[in-house]
Formats: sequence, C-alpha cells, structure tokens
Amino acid sequence: MVCDPKTQREDSFTVAVKDALNQLMADHSIVWPASAPLLVAFSGGPDSTALLAALLAYAEEYGLKLHVCHINHGLRGEESDGDEEFCRQLCQQWELPLHVEKLESPGRSEADLRNYRYERLANIAMQIGAAYCLTGHTLDDQVETMLFRMFRGTGPSGLIGIPPFRRVSNSLAVLRPMLGISRIECLRFLARKGVSARFDSSNDDDIYSRNFIRNQIFPLVEKRFPGYRDRMEQLRKVIEADDSLLNCLTNDAIVQLTDHSGCRDVWHLDEFNELPLSLRRRVLYEALRQRNIDYDFARIEALLEMIDLDGDSAVCLSEEWEIRLQLLKIPLWRIEGFCSIELAPLSK
Repeated sequence: MVCDPKTQREDSFTVAVKDALNQLMADHSIVWPASAPLLVAFSGGPDSTALLAALLAYAEEYGLKLHVCHINHGLRGEESDGDEEFCRQLCQQWELPLHVEKLESPGRSEADLRNYRYERLANIAMQIGAAYCLTGHTLDDQVETMLFRMFRGTGPSGLIGIPPFRRVSNSLAVLRPMLGISRIECLRFLARKGVSARFDSSNDDDIYSRNFIRNQIFPLVEKRFPGYRDRMEQLRKVIEADDSLLNCLTNDAIVQLTDHSGCRDVWHLDEFNELPLSLRRRVLYEALRQRNIDYDFARIEALLEMIDLDGDSAVCLSEEWEIRLQLLKIPLWRIEGFCSIELAPLSK
C-alpha cells in the first residue's frame, strides 16, 4: 500500500527538498507564476519517485501544478514497459497528469539518449506552458560525475559536476534540488512512507563506467572513508567558487588583450605572456571553445609551448582555423608591427 505523500510535510526528507528548492529559486531569482505548470522528470526509480513524493507534499502550499513526464527508451524490453506502467499507476493514484514519450529506435548512444530526453522534456514543457522541469539527480550522481570526469581527464571546471540549474531551451530550465541529498536518503524516505519504486537492472552491469564507479569503487571508498560523499561535495563547492573567480579573470584578460590589439583575433604576445599560467591556459581554452575548435590538455600545452618559441610558426587547429605566432604579433588573429598571437581562418 502506498502512503499519501500529502500528509508527510514534516518528514526530514521533504523538508530538505523544500529547503534546497527554495535556495535554488533564490539563487536564480525564480518565482513560480501562480498556478503555472511545473514539469517533473519521472523514471520510476527511487530518486525521481522520492522527488515526486516530496514535491507533492508541498504542491498545495506552493500552488504547484505538477505535471509528470516519463521517457520509455525501450532498452530493456518488458522491464522498460514495466517502468512505464508503474509510473502510470502511481500518477493515477496521486492524481497527477502523466506525459509518456516512447523511443521507437533504442539503438542510440548514451549521449544521444540524454539529448533525446531533454529534447522531449522541452517539447512537453512548451505544450503545457511549463518554464521549469525538476529532475531527481542526487549527491551520488554528483560524486559519480566528478570521479568519472577525473578518471577520464578534466580540469577544475569539469569537477564542478552537474549544475543545479541548466537552461535546455529558450523556454525551459532544468532544476535539480536533490544534488545535496544522497541516494540512501531517498531509499530511507521511501521505506518510511511505504512508497515503492522501480530498479533498473542495467545498473548492475559494470561494463558501463558509471556503474563500475557506483558498484565497485563507492563501496570500497565508503568502507575506508565513511561520509566521503559530503566531503567530495565540500571540495566541489570550493572548486566551483574558485572556478567562478578564474572565469571572471579570464574574461577580463580576453577583453584587455582584444582591446589593446584592436582585433578580436589578435593578441599582443608580451601581454599574453605576462598573464599567470592559469589564465594563459584558460584564455586559449576559451578562444578555442568559442570557435568550436576541439581542445584538450595536450593541445593547450602544445600551443603554450609554440608561443614560448622564438620566430614565426603556425599550427592548424581545424579545417577552418589556424593559430599563428609572428614576430611583433600573436595571431590567434592578425596585426602587423608587433609580436602577436593570431587565431586566423585558413585561406580557402
């Protein structure tokens, strides 16, 4: 039997979700329009089920008009259909409108499926007039993301992890109020309230890197370093604050380099080299990113090494761009009469 979450407003879990949502709204100056629809992504798993139950407990107080969306990717056959049926039954019991999207061609990559989910969420949100969608990402997802990116290779920005606020279209933003709440807290909440949830059997397959981290690494780390998730979150917050400061300094440096050269694509070599190494790396990274040029640590280091060399040189960056170092000029762009770096379109 499933308990009615409307009666559970003072549960510690629902209070934590409410507080986190309030903070998220304050941080991003969000005000719910009166009686406006709010979309909730619902897989039927423990995390999204716990989120939906917590939201329902406060829906009347906030004047929330909850709509639920379930994406059936069809990757697990009958099990996927079982997830959909569970979502239908629970939403019917809780008197919530449910929108179901079924993917007919499941042979896609994980990135394609993720893009598909957000695409469908944005379409449904537009149909019902919702400006925001809530997802059930938890602290465990955050730590998994940090470790996955660290093992694969990333910089400080990558260790910021999953953003609590993300705009996926001009009309829809995704909010993640449970990034500070662990998965075990979700399970305990559901157990206290007698609320069931579905479990994805593919999560047991360690061929997927995230599953390997969750199933093999997490238990070992938890045994040796209990409470490590909270400390990882503390580290993430420190990195996030530092990265925000460095982003501001990087943008200021780019403006200064551009203003002094008089050209967006040219920087004075001496001025560039006077920047701290961290800012030089970030300036190059931002220049490549803005021009849709592939970048990684090795490429940035190679460019820095080229810039340190004396004499004219050039490196092809893509089919459309090259970087040129010329005496009396740095072209990431072009200027005559001084040392510069120039990012220049390749001649056709």
